[in-house]
Amino acid sequence: MPKVRNKKYLMSVVSYADSKKQEYFETIHSPRNQEYCDYHGFEYLPITDFNTIPNYCKERRIYWYRLFLIRHWITLGRFKTGDIVSHLDADICIVNGSWPLEPSPGKSFAYAVDSCNTHCMGAFSYRINAWTKQLLDNLLDENRYQKFKDTLFWHIFQDQACWYSLAGIKNTFADPDQPSWQGIADLGWHSTKESDPVYSLEELYKNVEILPVEWNVTSWDGSNNPYYRIPTKTRNKRDVIFRHFGGASWEKEWAKDPVIFNKLK
Repeated sequence: MPKVRNKKYLMSVVSYADSKKQEYFETIHSPRNQEYCDYHGFEYLPITDFNTIPNYCKERRIYWYRLFLIRHWITLGRFKTGDIVSHLDADICIVNGSWPLEPSPGKSFAYAVDSCNTHCMGAFSYRINAWTKQLLDNLLDENRYQKFKDTLFWHIFQDQACWYSLAGIKNTFADPDQPSWQGIADLGWHSTKESDPVYSLEELYKNVEILPVEWNVTSWDGSNNPYYRIPTKTRNKRDVIFRHFGGASWEKEWAKDPVIFNKLK
C-alpha cells in the first residue's frame, strides 16, 4: 500500500465583538494566512462561526477553544498521527512567510519566546503524536484549571499560563526588571516549582522547540513598552516572520505590503 502522506493545518479561532476588528481579520489577515497556507501546503481552517464548535469545547473562555477543538478533531480522526496542526492568533500579521510554522523533525511542539519576554502561545505548532495528545490532556486537565483559574496570571493568560505551570516557568508578569529568558538557564523552564510542573527538563528538551523571536514580534523597538527584552537579529522589518498584537497603531503599516516569500522551496 502507498504510504499515507501526513497533512498540515493552520487554524485561527476568531470572533471579535467589535465588528471592525472582525472585518479587519477577514479582509486583511485571513487572506495573508490563506496565501501562506497555499505556499507551504497547509489546509487553512479559519473558525469564525462559533456555532460550529461543540458546546463542550466552549465551557471555558475563548482562549481555550482552540485546544478543545484540536483534541476534538483528533478524537474524530480529522487530525491524524503525524499531521502538523498550527495555530495563529487573529491579531498576528504574517510579514515574511518564507518558512512554515511547524516543529523541526524530531520535535513535537514549537513556539517562540516573544520580544516582550513571554513563552507566548500566540503562534504555536503541534506534531500530532502520543506526546502532544498527552500535552493536550495536561493543558485541559480540569483539576489543574480549577486550582489555578482564579489567580491573576491565569485570569489574564489562560492557556498560556497553563503551559507555564506544566513547564515550571516562573510568572514574571508585570515585572519590568525581569531579564530576558534568553539569558536564563533553560530559557526559564523549571525556574519555579510552585505551579506543579509536570515535565522534566529532559522531556522538554526532547520534545519542545523554542523558535527565534522573529516568529512572534510583540514589540518592534520597545517604544513605550517596559517589557521589551528581545530584539530581532536585524532591524530589517522584512526579516520579521509574524508581527503580533494587531489592532495597535502600527497595524496598517505592517500589512500594507504583500507577504514576503524569498526562501527557495
